[in-house]
Amino acid sequence: MARRAALQAAVRVAGRDPVVVYTLPKTGSSAIATSLERVRVARPVFQLHLLSDEGMARARDLRAEGARIRQSNIDQMVVARAAFDDAEVRPLVVTMARHPLRRAISWFFQSWHRDFPWAAPGPQDPARVDELVDGFHERLPTTLGVCDRWFDEELAAVTGHDVFSRPFDGDGGWELRRLDGCDLAIVRTEDLDGAFAPMCAALLGTTVKLERVNEASGKPYRDLRRAFLARFELTEVERRAVAATRHARHFYSAEELEAGMDLSPR
Repeated sequence: MARRAALQAAVRVAGRDPVVVYTLPKTGSSAIATSLERVRVARPVFQLHLLSDEGMARARDLRAEGARIRQSNIDQMVVARAAFDDAEVRPLVVTMARHPLRRAISWFFQSWHRDFPWAAPGPQDPARVDELVDGFHERLPTTLGVCDRWFDEELAAVTGHDVFSRPFDGDGGWELRRLDGCDLAIVRTEDLDGAFAPMCAALLGTTVKLERVNEASGKPYRDLRRAFLARFELTEVERRAVAATRHARHFYSAEELEAGMDLSPR
């Protein structure tokens, strides 16, 4: 309780409206939150994926079951959520969109060590890599559904705003929507390199350099991921399923969607 009280006090200081990086997992939120924290912008910074009543209850249940969720994570959820109900606080929410197939692959490898315990960093038996590929094909429909539902189950539940209710006006890769109770910035992961600095200048009045963190190139599974991509082929049914998601149709043009499905090394 003392931790929560201290966090809440920081949020309530005049002029300290929090920045809440509140988005789907595996979209690049760590880079945004870390960059803001390192320059010490004069506002509390939260990085969260769950803030709805149902989401926070699920986080508590997972923690009780032994998941790697710290009590400090739960405390931050409680404090950040309270900011949305406080008339003296106006949070700046930063949420993100990412090509659904690219996000699905990142999410898949986030849990590789749990779902495929035989896998280890380094060269892999091609037959084992094929097992990974089969696992991804099996999980893709579920992952695409999560990508679409998050905006309803989380963002709309907390802010009252349906991001799909108006076109994404992302000239420059991001847009700002002023809502009742908060400001909502939407940025695409693919545009983050060019959009982050001007977005921070416009919203926070300061220049912030983007710090790339938590990327696949630095993960222990990087070689395994490379082997997976070399053997993976998207089926036509899967290609249509990716393109049919609300997330894809709302935030990407047909050409951008098609380009994002090319997984060949650049």
